[in-house]
Amino acid sequence: MNLSFLRPALAEVGTTATVWIDSRRGDESGGHEVQLRWQDLADRLRDLGTPHDDIEALEAAATVPTGLQGASSRIVAARSGRVLLDEVIPGGTPDGVGQVALESLPDVEPLVAARRTAVGFVVARIDRAGADVDVFHALNLPAEEKAEVQGTTMYIHKFRGGGWSQLRFQRSTEDAWHKNAEEVAQLVHEKASEHGVKLLVLGGDQRARALVTQALPNEPAGQGYEVVEVETDVRAAGASEDRLDDAVTRAVEARASQEVAGALDRFRAARAPMHDGTVTGTAAVDVDHTVAAFQQGQVAVLLLDPGALRSRRLVVGPTPYDIALPGAPRAWDGDAVPVPADLGLVRVAVLTDAEVELVTDVAEDLPDGAGALLRWGEVAADPAGTRDGVPLP
Repeated sequence: MNLSFLRPALAEVGTTATVWIDSRRGDESGGHEVQLRWQDLADRLRDLGTPHDDIEALEAAATVPTGLQGASSRIVAARSGRVLLDEVIPGGTPDGVGQVALESLPDVEPLVAARRTAVGFVVARIDRAGADVDVFHALNLPAEEKAEVQGTTMYIHKFRGGGWSQLRFQRSTEDAWHKNAEEVAQLVHEKASEHGVKLLVLGGDQRARALVTQALPNEPAGQGYEVVEVETDVRAAGASEDRLDDAVTRAVEARASQEVAGALDRFRAARAPMHDGTVTGTAAVDVDHTVAAFQQGQVAVLLLDPGALRSRRLVVGPTPYDIALPGAPRAWDGDAVPVPADLGLVRVAVLTDAEVELVTDVAEDLPDGAGALLRWGEVAADPAGTRDGVPLP
């Protein structure tokens, strides 16, 4: 999971108020309901000692309609009277109201959890004359982009007559189908590439889908598309999209689970003994070693169980690699700011271009809630460690 969009909000450290508010508006009184929820959350912020300027900044953003149909929520963070983060999440809050926090970093954990299933995908509703192509960044969000191919409509049905011209018309029909399919495949490929999407859901009759699938460009090994095909008439007026919707939901959920399972499989393999009894040395297996790996810039993928870490503290400093155990050697001068361990680890992952995978119920793999896949080599046991071969102070 790439969380680079959080970089601006996590770059600096300082007292930050965060609110996660349930934004659903069920009917015409929905705006009033959101205001009531906000008042409850504002009272909680005041009880925590949140500055008045921050509460005003949060209110201005948190009560704005999300524009989403159905359940939604919003995470807003503010510091020194300025909004640092404002993100809409599909789905409401667990209690129907929301949560607040006052920490030295924005509390992005609900947002990271929501992004766990935020798999981008392309849906193409295909017939033999063209397709409607929509790009989505997550389930329950509106389409990020819509496009259409309206190809050749002459000879799209095979000629059923007899005589000398039958073969010519039959060939024209096949040519039209192939040309239209190539145009659809090119559009699907362009939009998937522009948005970094690998999951394609193709709906339509079997022949049209097959031609489009065959016409998709060959991707480099290991970087190809995952194509899900759905047999349904999706372009006819009044056609039901229930089967297509179900297929999209199943495909997205499966893709999200596969990504987490794949990271865990690589983690297990990286820490498994080799035939000679040694270990491969490309995994950090607990919080202490994960912190040391981050100090050395070694982490490629952070595996995190936030619930197991929230009560634990780490300390951070002003630059991307500044993270340490409380009381342990650290690589920077100045203040060491205590933060919840899960937020501190997410921050350093984002700022050092590491990916993040949230995992739960894997105490056997992550006994204290964190581990990492490394970019290279074995991590030093000393959490102070080295960076680029130079010992940290």
